[in-house]
Amino acid sequence: MKRLLLVSMALPLVVGCTTSPADDGTSDAAETTADGGDGDGDGDGDGDGDGGAPVIANIDGVVTDLNGDALPMPRVEFCGPISMDGFVMSCIPFPVDPETGVFEIEVKTAGLWNIKVLGGVAEGRYPTGQAFQQQVAEEDDISLSPPSIVVPEVAAVVDLTDVSGETTVDLDGTISLTFDPALTQLGLVATPATEVGGSEVPQSGWWLSEVPESGPIIAAWTFYPFGAKITEGSFGLEVNSGFGLAAGETVNVFEIEKDNAAIHQVATGVVSADASSLELTQVGEGLHELTWLLFTQ
Repeated sequence: MKRLLLVSMALPLVVGCTTSPADDGTSDAAETTADGGDGDGDGDGDGDGDGGAPVIANIDGVVTDLNGDALPMPRVEFCGPISMDGFVMSCIPFPVDPETGVFEIEVKTAGLWNIKVLGGVAEGRYPTGQAFQQQVAEEDDISLSPPSIVVPEVAAVVDLTDVSGETTVDLDGTISLTFDPALTQLGLVATPATEVGGSEVPQSGWWLSEVPESGPIIAAWTFYPFGAKITEGSFGLEVNSGFGLAAGETVNVFEIEKDNAAIHQVATGVVSADASSLELTQVGEGLHELTWLLFTQ
C-alpha cells in the first residue's frame, strides 16, 4: 500500500462552506437537504453528490481516544472538494467500526478534502474532534494510520443553561472564554450552546506538529461542543500560562476551521512580566469557532 504524507493546511483569506457542522450527534451530511431525496441534490440516492461516479482512490485509518481505546459513536465525514476560496461542496459520512475504530473512504472526486473525525456524546464523556486537509489524486491508496487519529475529550463541561448575557467561563484554570451563550451557534440552525468545555491536549493527541509558515506547536487545547461558533464578534480569550517561556517572548495563536480545516491566526501574545500569562492582541476576526487552539512561537 502506498502511504502518502498529509499536505500542510492552507490559510485562506476567504473561507466559507455550503454546509455547517452538527454537534448533536447528527452528521453534517444529514443536515444538507435538497430535492434529490438523499441530501446531495444529484438524484442518485447515495447521498454523496457525485452522480454515481466510480471510485478513483481510497483512504483508510483508525480512530481512537487518547488511550487508544474505542470512542462512543465515532464518525468520519469527508468534506470537499475544497475550492480555492475555501468553500466545501458537500460532507459525506463514512462508517466507522465501533469496536476497532477502522474506517475506509471511497473517493470519487480528486482534489483537496477535509477529513473530519468526531466522537458522539456518551454519559460522562465529552469527545471533541479532528479536522485536517488531505490532497487526493486518482489512484491514490492512502493509509492514515498508524498512528491512530486521536479524538481527545474534555474532562468537564460548564452548564450555560441559566447564564444570561456576556460571561467569563474558566474552562480549566488556564484558558478562559468571554462570550454571550445566546450568540453561540451549533449546526445549521441558530441553536445556542447549553454547555462548554475545554482541555489541554498532550502531544500524543495532536494530528499536526507545526503550523505552516509559523513553526512548531508548543501547546494545544480542544473544545466541546466541537465547532461551536459565535455569531457576533468573537470569543474573548484569556491565557493564564506563559508555557515556560521568558517574559517578553512572543506567541502566535491559531484556530482550525471545522468545515474546511483551514488554519486562521486569531491572536498574538506576549509573555507577561511575571511569565504567568499571555498579553493577547486580536488578529483578524479573532477566535470565532471552538475546535482547536494552537500555540506556536
